[in-house]
Amino acid sequence: MSLGKDCYSLMLSVNSLLILLFQFPALYFLKKQSALKLIALSNCLFAVSPLFVAQSADWFFCSLMVISYSLAEVLLGSNFDYLIDSFADEKNKGFFFGLLEIVKAGTTIGPVIGGVLIEKFSKNSFSAVFLFLSIITLTEQIFLWIYSKKEAIQ
Repeated sequence: MSLGKDCYSLMLSVNSLLILLFQFPALYFLKKQSALKLIALSNCLFAVSPLFVAQSADWFFCSLMVISYSLAEVLLGSNFDYLIDSFADEKNKGFFFGLLEIVKAGTTIGPVIGGVLIEKFSKNSFSAVFLFLSIITLTEQIFLWIYSKKEAIQ
């Protein structure tokens, strides 16, 4: 099997399987963790995933990408409402749940921007594109840090 179209199909299938396998154990073991720490960990895993994509000609890195992305999805996706509910006060909950709509826009616009970047930089700078996407993802950590200091959350 080549690491092209076949690998992508396999990664999608493994991602779905890992989410099903990791979801309940993760929720059980991580329910005592700080909501903000879980968001930060998830964000870091999302940021690391594109770095593995740039090395995806190797099955090992392809597997690492799928595992890190799947864990990030489990940490964030399966209990995001719970996370917001646990760290947002009553007057800010509507604001945070409203921000979830931006995520929907990002899932539509993100692949378009990523495709344009890859096309513009071509295969010569393939790794640079994914490094740039990782850096963009990591900028969320700054906002999480500012919020945690503002609200004195540990």
